[in-house]
Amino acid sequence: MDRPQEVARAWAGVMEIRRLNGDTTVPAPWELARMEWSVALALEAAGLPPSHVDGRGRLERVGYRVTRSPGPDAARVEWRGPDAFAARRDAPTRLQDCRAALERLGWAATLYQRSGGKHFLTVTPSPAPRV
Repeated sequence: MDRPQEVARAWAGVMEIRRLNGDTTVPAPWELARMEWSVALALEAAGLPPSHVDGRGRLERVGYRVTRSPGPDAARVEWRGPDAFAARRDAPTRLQDCRAALERLGWAATLYQRSGGKHFLTVTPSPAPRV
């Protein structure tokens, strides 16, 4: 099985978990317990490329990187690549792409810019719709 098929199958599993929890529009408790993994899967399922580090710890592919956010119940998404200048230049646009994808898939994402110009997203679960 190739990577796109694996991602599609994993995302279908997440959607089934959401369905069993009663709402496919917001992350399920299972996803919240695996926040970084769930956000990364949502991004990859939406067709966005993950960054990649080689065996020596060097970035070899441009894309998103998901880490735990310092805040509670949140993840952080950065745009990284082997050419740090190009990755930083492209980050605002590419992170907006990530934000749009995440919001379509039930996550809330806010774009921030730190001093020095570094951009990142903070991702939290979207609130459940009120009935």
